[in-house]
Amino acid sequence: MNSRTLFVVLCLLSLLVPAADARATELHFFAENSKGREVAAQTPDTPVNPASVIKVATSMMALERLGPDHRYATTLSCSGPCTVEEGLLSGDLILEGGGDPDFQAENAWLFSRALEEMGVRELSGDLRIKGLFWMGWEHGIRKREVVPARRNRLMGGRLLKAWDSCRWSHVEESSWEEAAPRHGWDPADRPSLKIRGRIISDEKDVEGTTPLFRHLSNPFSVILKRFNTFSNNDIIRIAEPLGGARALEAFLRVLLAGTRGEIRVSAASGEGLNRLTPRQIVHLLRAFEAMCEKHNLSLSDLLPLPGCDPGPTPRMFPRLASGPGARTAVIKTGTLSTTDGGVAVLSGFFELASTRERIAFCVAAPRAGGALRQWRKKEESWLLALEKKLGGAGAFPCGAALPFSDSFARVEKMIPQLRVRAKITSCLARPDMLQIWIGRLMESGGVALPTLSISRLSPSRRCGADGMRKAAVI
Repeated sequence: MNSRTLFVVLCLLSLLVPAADARATELHFFAENSKGREVAAQTPDTPVNPASVIKVATSMMALERLGPDHRYATTLSCSGPCTVEEGLLSGDLILEGGGDPDFQAENAWLFSRALEEMGVRELSGDLRIKGLFWMGWEHGIRKREVVPARRNRLMGGRLLKAWDSCRWSHVEESSWEEAAPRHGWDPADRPSLKIRGRIISDEKDVEGTTPLFRHLSNPFSVILKRFNTFSNNDIIRIAEPLGGARALEAFLRVLLAGTRGEIRVSAASGEGLNRLTPRQIVHLLRAFEAMCEKHNLSLSDLLPLPGCDPGPTPRMFPRLASGPGARTAVIKTGTLSTTDGGVAVLSGFFELASTRERIAFCVAAPRAGGALRQWRKKEESWLLALEKKLGGAGAFPCGAALPFSDSFARVEKMIPQLRVRAKITSCLARPDMLQIWIGRLMESGGVALPTLSISRLSPSRRCGADGMRKAAVI
């Protein structure tokens, strides 16, 4: 390689690698006590990219709109005859999503178990998906499917995979091994629901539908705790029905009115180009704290507590998860590896050991791409030094273990009974015993025994001279 070629290569590389003076050289931070008095500050009004710390604002906006006890409803109906004969449900199955952002395989199994208890083993028609339905994760704005029809077919495929254990991967296998004991299911009795038809995205109202079941999600506060603990970018599913990034930016402009600095939101997950100052983030945290008190929630009911909760924070800030610093801060972090030159943000609360006064803080390292680990260490050291300077921090108590997506979810029956065609293959010489036998069968399946009509009584040599083979329509 000659000198001219080498010079050209070095010039091109210089365009890809940020110059030294463009990288992070100092932390920007702000901290205040419970009376709003500044206890630490350095360039606190410099706009930075808050990254996933914006999820605090998303959580707050959604809680104000929905409330902590809100549950998302997903309904399952059938169209057509809606009869079950020898395990086959005739007609189409219609799933209408209600925007549940945390519907997983475990939740799908609540539906399949309810269908199986009603005697359904196979579906003769199509699976129709309508409404806002997600299952599993999409990992934020860049990987999500934005075309509703394609998304419905994708999510319908995931649903059917969960219902048929023959198609499981190691992910479903592992989830089932954990979910079955939680619900008292026999781990060997795996779901085995199959469908003969297609997966159809259909927003049209179908006449003659029969509602079967309604799945109710975890309470909304539990959903937010799960999203914030794992800093899950699919939190945009919560924001979009409420107006998305534009509504969130308007919400912040009202909330932070009178503060200095740029306010910009391009994604409710913190992806992309967003702007807040460290001081504004602390004001946001104080408003979030007040909202928690209003709803009788602790901060750790919604935000991760290192030393208690799983997720990425123990790995990113290990001294806050173990040792003397464990459980001293309820936090929300933000990380962007390359966007905006990369950024690392650490924000949250700690309480003074002597007075339990609560300190709110935010420390940010913009343009930290390529050196995120080093800047996280500096942020962690800054926080522990601040705790020590103010007299030491007390430990927050650990709450209950982080719930699963189905921990408090439930399926409610919407129809008191389903029309079932059951062929009794055993020989019952006494007609009155038929109704008793089916009554016990239906009660064991949780279905009320309706009026029974016996049809097609036919002699059978296998049953003897006095025996009759019976078929009942329920």
